[in-house]
Amino acid sequence: MKKKLKIVHFVSSFTSGGAEMLVKEIAYNQKDSHQVEIWAMNPGSNKEFMQKYSEDLSENGINTLVFGEKPNKMRFHRFMKIRKAIRDRKPDIINTHSEVTTGYLIFASIGSTTKVVQTIHNTIIEYTYLQRIFIKHMIDKFISISAKTQEVITNELNISQKQAPIIYNGIRLEKFQKQKRCIRTDVNKIISIGRLVPQKDHKTLLDAYKILIDRLNSENLIIPILYIVGDGNLKNNLSKQSEALGIAEYIEFLGVRNDIPELLYESDILVMSSRWEGLSIALLEASATGIPIVASDVGSNNEIVKEGVSGFLVPKGDPGKFADAIYSLNRSKEIRENFSRGAIHIANSFSIDETVKNYTKLYQEICS
Repeated sequence: MKKKLKIVHFVSSFTSGGAEMLVKEIAYNQKDSHQVEIWAMNPGSNKEFMQKYSEDLSENGINTLVFGEKPNKMRFHRFMKIRKAIRDRKPDIINTHSEVTTGYLIFASIGSTTKVVQTIHNTIIEYTYLQRIFIKHMIDKFISISAKTQEVITNELNISQKQAPIIYNGIRLEKFQKQKRCIRTDVNKIISIGRLVPQKDHKTLLDAYKILIDRLNSENLIIPILYIVGDGNLKNNLSKQSEALGIAEYIEFLGVRNDIPELLYESDILVMSSRWEGLSIALLEASATGIPIVASDVGSNNEIVKEGVSGFLVPKGDPGKFADAIYSLNRSKEIRENFSRGAIHIANSFSIDETVKNYTKLYQEICS
């Protein structure tokens, strides 16, 4: 009989980011067979979202711990609180989901029997030197969320693929496949989902949208509204940019939303202009609904979006080519129908059940 484990997932904060939403789904699926908690370095900047996140977990019998109110404040005090939590709660395994939390944890866990796993959620390793010189020697396993992520980890940290196995991100497919997608004749709504931070490069998206609008205007065609879902420190800058470009009337900033499946089904095209990505949860969710996609060809995006099958992939930071791809989708219902079928077929390979099975199997192997 397999051992019932005490599992901790350790995130940077309770936010709407892909890693945090993935962790929540993994915890929901592990809680019936194991004792699961989620710890966070900071509560998160959006208090309403943080409260809802914590309440959802509590209602499902998953305890949470937060070690500090603000990032980069009272570091030693935070370190000691983490060390005390390990000593008091005695988890069998802690799975960190950010490089910063890993940095604190590996030293806080010294002297304990707790095993440490680090999931790398991006194709850029921020603290390469620290990871290569110190952390990799104190980690039981890395988890790569995609083939591209594994390539980056093994090359930059000089470790074997066995030490960084691939466990693909997954989603609750049934949550995003409750209805049949309607491919409308006219494109009325385009949607972008992602934090308003430099990584997501909404500046390029807005520049592309200006080009698209000018082209559609010149042809007397319908101009769709661009819905931007997410929050972040660039919101004011992006709002000012849309006004300066003269396109503000076609842009709606929706903030953080809890009705993502509904928004995706209401929309005709999803756009993602990121400068780098891991294996994007937002792209997986979008694909599951069958929405045609235009995304930057970065990170692991091409492991979700297949060029000419489920969407268009364009070079990062190129508003002209981004606008061209959106225009092509906008003008062809047939392409949108084909991409919709392709997206659903691809998304069906990324079930949260498979993700959880592989995470738990790895934990059992490490703890045995």
